[in-house]
Amino acid sequence: MTFLRGVGARLFLIASMLTLSSQANSSDADTALSVTLSLPASKDKAEAGIVIVTISNRSSTTRLLPKPLTPLQNPDGHLLNNIFSVTNAKGEKVEFTGRFVHVLPEPREQFYIRLAPGDTLSKEINLAADYNLRAGGLFHVRYTQSFHSLRSLENDDTPAVRVDSNELDIWINTSLVSMAVEHRAALGKSSLPLMLSGCDEEAGSLRPLRECPPSAPSKT
Repeated sequence: MTFLRGVGARLFLIASMLTLSSQANSSDADTALSVTLSLPASKDKAEAGIVIVTISNRSSTTRLLPKPLTPLQNPDGHLLNNIFSVTNAKGEKVEFTGRFVHVLPEPREQFYIRLAPGDTLSKEINLAADYNLRAGGLFHVRYTQSFHSLRSLENDDTPAVRVDSNELDIWINTSLVSMAVEHRAALGKSSLPLMLSGCDEEAGSLRPLRECPPSAPSKT
């Protein structure tokens, strides 16, 4: 019985340590980055499907955001992948009408957006450009941002950490979305970014094959 009690005590101690470690990792993810979705001040913009993404680095070390997996990188006004979770008032997933782009992580320095300690990046994202919001009405929006430490520049095995945004309710005006869709159709399709290349190496921009991204995320 003494032996069993000793084994039980050790197992309890190990379980407690694992729980504390898990809580610490979760806490690190919660405090390292702050990811916020908000509405623009303009009612017309908000009802046309535009949201503001704000990512802040609250840690003491630089964080790396993979360009294909962050809305901060949207050359030609379109996301590189299906990043957001968008559902209608019934809880049904909204159709993603955008593209899926696989980007080779070489050179690694250009594969990530760097977010220094204390820095904040913010960008307006037009959800109607990549999600079918033409039914109008109420939608719920959220997304999960993955990030890495600087060790990822040297080690492929460094795991990503993920942090969830808040859930944002948006109200879509059908006429505003339809006008935007018709305008984009009249302009024609833009070329798709397919690879990393040195468009703006200092800023770490993603360069499409034939054009550079029109704008970078703004610092606040």
